[in-house]
Amino acid sequence: MCRNSSDAWSKVAIATSLLFLVSGVSGTTGTTEERWGTLVAVTAVRGSMAKLPCRISSDNPSEPVLLVLWYKNASVTPVYSYDSRALERRSTGGGRPQQWGDEEAWGTEQRAWFDTTGTPAHLLVKNVLGRDEGNYTCKVHFRASPSWSQRVTLTVRDPPGYPRIQDESGQRLEGPIGPYGDGTTVRMMCLSSGGERVCVCVIRYLVEDR
Repeated sequence: MCRNSSDAWSKVAIATSLLFLVSGVSGTTGTTEERWGTLVAVTAVRGSMAKLPCRISSDNPSEPVLLVLWYKNASVTPVYSYDSRALERRSTGGGRPQQWGDEEAWGTEQRAWFDTTGTPAHLLVKNVLGRDEGNYTCKVHFRASPSWSQRVTLTVRDPPGYPRIQDESGQRLEGPIGPYGDGTTVRMMCLSSGGERVCVCVIRYLVEDR
């Protein structure tokens, strides 16, 4: 699928800003001070809301969280960020932390929101899709305390009778897939929790203008 040059530059700008975003915060350099929580498994039904937990409190109750970054699978670029450092620098107080979600992951309607009103905090994902399934890492940064990371595995369960299309390795296929080279053989399996195996696969070819 073609993307124009402005989209490419915007991704570079976002990635660069996030790299500078974490500078100067304790524990962001991958030192041995960083601590990991146990793996948490979360299951959500397609179309419902998923709640991915993340503890954002340090050993010092008076020390607020400064930065929270959410990563998915092996990506080095966050899919969500929560930044409250600007509030700490304000002498007058007030305001709200800045929240940012990757449109490629959550769409232009921003299906994700980091809710810090409960304990633990949760990344709320509404209208869960099959492509939301995966392994997430929540990295929490403080000014002085060691960083804290939480691993969360999200499994999306399909309603009864809903077809699941996957490749030979078992990876779920949803939405546009590929690109594939000329002459490539693509094998897909269609599974249904209701025992039915009637699926219709619509294949469209996108041709780039050269």
